[in-house]
Amino acid sequence: LLSLSVSCVHRAGFHMHVWIAICAFVVLPTVLLPRLSQLGWLSLLGIVTIFGVVITILANSISRYSDWHSVKFKTPSVQHFPIALGIIIFGYAAHGQFPSMQIRMAKPMRFGVALNVAFLVVACLDVSLALLGYLAYGNDTKDILSQNMSQPWSSIVDVLLLINLFVSYALPMFPVSALMDSFLRHFFPLCGNGDAGGLRLFYFVTTRTFLVGLTLLVAVSVPNFHLLMSFIGSITCVILVFVFPCVFHLVLHHRRLNFFGIFLDVVLVLISTSAGVSGIYASYIELMSG
Repeated sequence: LLSLSVSCVHRAGFHMHVWIAICAFVVLPTVLLPRLSQLGWLSLLGIVTIFGVVITILANSISRYSDWHSVKFKTPSVQHFPIALGIIIFGYAAHGQFPSMQIRMAKPMRFGVALNVAFLVVACLDVSLALLGYLAYGNDTKDILSQNMSQPWSSIVDVLLLINLFVSYALPMFPVSALMDSFLRHFFPLCGNGDAGGLRLFYFVTTRTFLVGLTLLVAVSVPNFHLLMSFIGSITCVILVFVFPCVFHLVLHHRRLNFFGIFLDVVLVLISTSAGVSGIYASYIELMSG
């Protein structure tokens, strides 16, 4: 969100910390929505904006079709691959939100199908954006693709992505809020009582504002957030997405698994652990170097 807005901040004359505070103020009302069904409408708007981004980038890439023949794919950097892998895993590690989402679905039994479709769509969008961007700009492609694009393409993509990031902020915060409520309920039982209207409202607004404030603190303290994403992705997300599912699968079903099933789980644990360790090391080196 901040990287997308750097040029806008400079043109407006804002200090970056002022812009961070503005962003926190704008997303705060979305966190105050109490029900997941209400957040669903915001997520739907986010999906629409993402498809708008894909269509815009597709149109821009096609408009530069004459330059495609001059694109030369360079050899991937082994040094930066662990960092990129950590960022990618971070983007798919939504597993902490799955239980609360499944429980609140009208048809929870169809959660698996919905999840598979969602991951497939996201993967197709990621590959499409990366491929089209590289075809259009080659080795000059920047981390934020809109910084390569000319007007009005750049402004359209920036606006759509900003809308998406604003409306998508509250959904991953929902399970965090629920977990915090479950923990604090033991210390403030009245705040979880539906009859204590005013006190419960004060608790709700205070805790959600506190979470947004933590996000604000991280945004101010960590300028290279993509490296932090890679670092976290290489630790918690690798464990959450790869290691724990395989380990739990072995523990719960080892008596029914054949040799191939056990072998596959063990191999996934070993490979993901190795990738996570290399990602941690590479991200740490980049963070320390500035």
